[in-house]
Amino acid sequence: MVNAMQASGLFDRWRVRVGHDDGGYSYWPDGAGGEVVTIDPPSNTAVVGDNDVMFHRVEAVGAPGGDVSLVPIDSHLRYDRSTDQWEIAKGDRTFGRFASEAIRVSVSWKAQVL
Repeated sequence: MVNAMQASGLFDRWRVRVGHDDGGYSYWPDGAGGEVVTIDPPSNTAVVGDNDVMFHRVEAVGAPGGDVSLVPIDSHLRYDRSTDQWEIAKGDRTFGRFASEAIRVSVSWKAQVL
């Protein structure tokens, strides 16, 4: 029913947007050395995939303070209590620092369906 309502466009004026028009989902179906596929951010949609064996990422939302477009896929997200900021880094190189309120969380939930 929700899909039909969204596809019809009849309910757009009541839709509450919970994010920006950016922030897609990217994945590498043929592994890290293959081509990247990016899905634009559809509204009210979940992405289902076997993410334990597929390289993937959720794209940035909004315009961050620094250029994070060249952040390696194996970077780490670290929290610094002394500054209450999150840092994206790989080794000694820092790609960006962000206040806690500027961070969007992507939840990965796993279940066994019988």
